Amino acid sequence: MPNYIGLDPSLGSFGVCVYATTSPTRHLTSAYKSDPATGLEARLARYYGLIDPVMDRVVKWQPKLIAIEQYVYGATGRGIVDRAEMGGILRDRLHQTGLQVIEVGPTTLKRFITGKGGGKGTDKVGMIMAIYQRYGVDFSGKTSDEADAYGLARLAAVYNGSEKPQTKFQEEAVAVVRNPKVKTRRQ
Repeated sequence: MPNYIGLDPSLGSFGVCVYATTSPTRHLTSAYKSDPATGLEARLARYYGLIDPVMDRVVKWQPKLIAIEQYVYGATGRGIVDRAEMGGILRDRLHQTGLQVIEVGPTTLKRFITGKGGGKGTDKVGMIMAIYQRYGVDFSGKTSDEADAYGLARLAAVYNGSEKPQTKFQEEAVAVVRNPKVKTRRQ
C-alpha cells in the first residue's frame, strides 16, 4: 500500500499526516505540541520530544515519499534559530532512514491546494476550506499544521505519480518542486 507522509514542522504545533492512496479516505493526522525551552539541554529535549513521535510514524508506515515544508526564508525573530536547529536535526534523522524526502516551499503548497501562492484565500482558514472543497476532508477543530501536512502528503502522492494532478495549478506546483528554477504564471 503506497503511503505518503506530509510534515509541517513547527515548534508550537508540528503537523504530521500519513496518507494512503489506496484508500483516499484513510489518513492519519496529528499535531505534536511543545512548550518553549531555554538552555541547550532543554532545547534539545524539546526538539526530540517533537521529532521522536514523528520518526516513529515514519518507521512504522515506511512511506514511498515524505514531503516536508521548507524553511520560511525571510522570517525574523529569535525563534528562527530554534526552528533552524530543530529542522536540521529532523532532516538529518529523515536522511538516515534512506527514504526519499522532498522539500516544498510554503507558497508552492498554497498554490497546490488553493491555486494561488499567496494573498486572499491562502491563509490558514483558506487552506482548510480549500482542502475541504477539493478533497472533502474537514480540518475544522484541528490545527492548520495538520491541514498543511495533509496537503503536503497529497502533493507527495502526485509528485510520485500515485495520483494525477486535479488541476493545472497542481501540475505547476509539482513542476516547481521537481525543478525549483521553474517559474509558473504567477508565483
